[in-house]
Order: sequence, then structure tokens, then C-alpha cells
Amino acid sequence: MTTYDDNLLAGRFAALAPEPLAGNWDEVLDRAGARKVGRPLGPFRAAQGRHRRRLVVLAVVALVAIATASAFAVRAFVIDKGIVGLPPVGATPSTPENGVLEIYYWVQHVENWVYADGRLIRLRASRANGRARRGSIEQRLTREGVKLLRSEIVSAGGFGHAQPPPGSTSLDETFGPAFLQVRKGDRLVPLRWASDLKRLEARLIDPESWLPASAWKQRKFRAYVPSRFEVCAGVVLNANDPPHSKSQQMRPARIVALLPEAAQNVLRGRDWNARGAGPGCFAVTTNEARSLAKALDAAGPAAARKGGLINLNYAFDAPGPSRQVSIGFSPYLPHGETTCLACG
Repeated sequence: MTTYDDNLLAGRFAALAPEPLAGNWDEVLDRAGARKVGRPLGPFRAAQGRHRRRLVVLAVVALVAIATASAFAVRAFVIDKGIVGLPPVGATPSTPENGVLEIYYWVQHVENWVYADGRLIRLRASRANGRARRGSIEQRLTREGVKLLRSEIVSAGGFGHAQPPPGSTSLDETFGPAFLQVRKGDRLVPLRWASDLKRLEARLIDPESWLPASAWKQRKFRAYVPSRFEVCAGVVLNANDPPHSKSQQMRPARIVALLPEAAQNVLRGRDWNARGAGPGCFAVTTNEARSLAKALDAAGPAAARKGGLINLNYAFDAPGPSRQVSIGFSPYLPHGETTCLACG
């Protein structure tokens, strides 16, 4: 799943020392130049040799400790922090690549996608200290867990257009119809009203507090690692005045022509607006996204202005007053849609 493969780490460490060395410290010291063959060792030189051996031992122990700590740091990053921008090389993509979306809900600024295979992908999920996690994280429910979560939603309100009962909350008026959706047959149907909205929100935002252990296949947070990204380009007017910023409609070829030459070279000839990609966008694999981002990094000083709380975004100055070209990378979710590019 979404962690570095133990075999990958083992392979990298094995590459550092493909054949185990014999535990002969005299030979090690000879190779390191700490001893001169053919010269007798006096008391001072013998003590000096023991001191050097001690240093070699300490250096090896320190190297092993650093390597071990680094390995655990990489694994911790992949397991519980989520990934901002592009995943690091070696991160295993979430499987299967495609999935059927069973439930979608947006509660307290946290987006949640529940799939038939049990994956629960969450964007901006809260930490124990209340702060939002950066990037998308993934958990795994059992088949029972998906059914229990669905049952909790279905029993909490109604899906029809009839007048909600007294004391209930209309979700259409409060949040809009996209707030909470459950699959019925071949489509997602929005929940229209809830009898106790506060209770429902509390249950959805913290399913760990009430779902039984049998409902979880993987309760621990792990990073969601996508297999593909959508790359989109756009032109922003009044870029230095966010309240008055607005996008300028322009064909991809004209947008690319506004970029530095090095950026043009990597974006020209792409399959813009292809099936499965939005307007002004094209789809790439994760490896292709890394190569493209590397080329954009080297495209000029403007590429230094990159960032994003969730996605990888670039901003290039373009000809014209207060105009910028933005290039954004959005991860695809298993059901074929991407996360919100404008959300960061």
C-alpha cells in the first residue's frame, strides 16, 4: 500500500555494501591508511591504533543509526503525514488504481471519499491537536465498515424532495446538494435533510470513535499516493490583487506561448483537453509529472514561486500588466476525478 516497500529500502542499503566485509579491524585500518605495514608499533602507536579503532567503531555505529533513523523518517512521512505536491520516488501508489465511489461527504472543511473496495480517502483531516493534516490521507474499511457508514447516513435523514419534517435541517439550504451523497444504483444521490445534523457531523468527522474494530482493515493514517495527475494551465489577471483576480479565457497554445522558453519546450505538443482531463488540462502518470516538474523548476526565476498547501502549483510572470500564468498539478482520485486545484 502507500508506504515505501521494505524490499526497496533493503535494496538501497544492500547497494551500499553488496558484500559483507570480514570482521578484521586490522585489515580495515590497513585499507584506511591508519597502519603502515612493516613498521613495528610502539606503545604510543599501539594506543593510537586502539583509539583509531574506537573511532572507526563509533563512526560505523553512527552511520547505522543515521541510516536507520532516515529510513524510519521516510516511512513516518509516508504513513501519517500525507503528501503535498508530488509523491517522493519509491512511494507505492494506492491500489487498485480505479475504484467505485460509494459515499462522498464534506464535513467541517474535510472532504471524504469512501470506495466500494473499502478505501476512505480524506483531505484536510484533523490531527489530534485539531490542526488540519496537509495532503490526502487514506484508511481502509472492511466491507462491514462501508455498510455501517452508509447505514449511519441513510438512517439520519431523507433523500427525497418532500418537505423535511419539523425539527430537521435542510441540507440543500444549509450546504447545497453536494454536501453528502450516497450511491444508489448507478448514481450518487444527495441527502436532502437530516434529523440531527450535529450528531451526524460528529459521527462522520470521527468514524474512529464509533466504528468497531471489525469495521477497520487499516485504521492507521497513511498517505494517499495517486497513480496519475492532471496538469492544468491558466492565465490570471490582477495577480497581485487577490480580491480582484480573475481568470482569462485563453486556448492552451496561447497560454504556453506566454511562458519562458524552457517551460514552453516541456508543455508544447501535449494532449490538452483529452478525454478524462478538464479544459486546459492534460493527464500524466506520476513519473511523467515528476519529470515535468523538474523541467519547470529549471525554467527560470519565476519558477521559484511554487507551492501550495495541497497541490503543486507554479506561477510565471506573463507579458501584460499584473498577469501571471499558473501551472497546477492535481492528483486523480480512484473514481477518475481530481481534488480541487483552486483549494491550494
